[in-house]
Amino acid sequence: MHESCGIFATFLGTLIGGEILLLRSIFSAKLGMFSYSWTLVAGFLGAYIQAWIKFLIAKKHVVRLLNKKPSLRAKLDKASVWFDKRPYAILSVYKLFYGMTTIIILMAVLKDMSYVRFGFHLAMAIGI
Repeated sequence: MHESCGIFATFLGTLIGGEILLLRSIFSAKLGMFSYSWTLVAGFLGAYIQAWIKFLIAKKHVVRLLNKKPSLRAKLDKASVWFDKRPYAILSVYKLFYGMTTIIILMAVLKDMSYVRFGFHLAMAIGI
């Protein structure tokens, strides 16, 4: 019972709060409180679903928002210069850029990245 609660908490924590909670869950798994491999699976799924939710919300609303706020569009265009050079490589390691994950997802949306490519590179980033 405790093991399934811990694994579910890992999933919810990474879904809502991000991967920082995964570190605590891995530590708990190392102490033998629950399965190490299931902890990693739950953390992966939580982070994967969280990024997909951000991507889908951005796909639906960001273009409309940027049309209303041209100054924000100009800032994003200026900031996206580094993303334009290697978008797939950056997306493949974007989880390592702490604090920039949402912006990188927005850049992927603005570059009209396909769902399949986003899903593949997202899985690579979370796996790393």
